Amino acid sequence: MRALRTTFSSTLFLKATSLVIGFLLWSTINHLFTYSTWVTVPVCFYNSTDKLIQAPESVAVELTGKRAHLRHIDKEALAVHLDASLLSPGTHKLSLSSEQLLLPSTISITTVIPHHLIITITGGTL
Repeated sequence: MRALRTTFSSTLFLKATSLVIGFLLWSTINHLFTYSTWVTVPVCFYNSTDKLIQAPESVAVELTGKRAHLRHIDKEALAVHLDASLLSPGTHKLSLSSEQLLLPSTISITTVIPHHLIITITGGTL
């Protein structure tokens, strides 16, 4: 019994226990909070045959999610993907969504600058 009391009151045991409790507390709190990061992504169009498109080259996007999820995204590969065949000739004001950035459901778009994309489509060739 005395050996057990000596073991539990030793400084090495108390330091190790404090380290484990501190790590568990940090880990639990870390998973509760969401984080955000800013990324500049290019605007890309597909199915754009026989259309002249005027649009911003890139937009700044604030992504929000858990730190582990944000860490696993390849920020260099992100791009806004817009289907030009769905756009008729004229001027369009579009808002971006997570689907157009091909983001997982665990990450959301908080802010986009500019807030709306102004896209002008004419019937000319590229």
